[in-house]
Amino acid sequence: STAKKNIDGWLLSIINRNVERAIKNYESLKFRGAVQNALFDSLNAIRWYQRRGGNNNKILLGAVTDIVKILTPVTPHLSEELWDMLGNTETFVCLEAFPKADKKLINEEVERLEDFIKNILDDIKHIKSLVEKKAAKKPKSVTLFIAETKRFKRKKDKKMELQILKESQDFLEEESGLKIKIEDASKSKDAKAKSATPDKVGILIE
Repeated sequence: STAKKNIDGWLLSIINRNVERAIKNYESLKFRGAVQNALFDSLNAIRWYQRRGGNNNKILLGAVTDIVKILTPVTPHLSEELWDMLGNTETFVCLEAFPKADKKLINEEVERLEDFIKNILDDIKHIKSLVEKKAAKKPKSVTLFIAETKRFKRKKDKKMELQILKESQDFLEEESGLKIKIEDASKSKDAKAKSATPDKVGILIE
């Protein structure tokens, strides 16, 4: 499906971007930064990928393999153990070629759209928490308003936001525990609709 392709493309983009950053940090002798890129940033990306329903084992294996290789200069013994656990019992990771970032797989648009979903989920959870503290009953639904077309520089930007939002509707419902409605801000007079901008939806929780 398109949603699966998007999240697969997102992980490939993030991992290759992290490889690129880790290499630059190594070249600048910033070892802590390299570990941050290779281990923590990449593992966080894998966790999010799996939360979003990503399950391409080939992509996951490639990501973990790159992580282990990048960590080898600073954690050689641990990396060899992990390399062995990945099934590479006949070789040593220290003798493997160091990963290179495939810049063709780094996709800023895919990353931007996934950040769009992440931010929406964070905002929904935050607003839901505030509403629950103030109201006597728990909210049941949330309306997400996509900004008016005139606010976008390109019409296709709105189309892409709307598409990924619809594809992520079930995920957002499951994560937030609320029924999700998606509306065009131009068709509503609600103040929350008017606050919607590109990259940031208006949110009305009821």
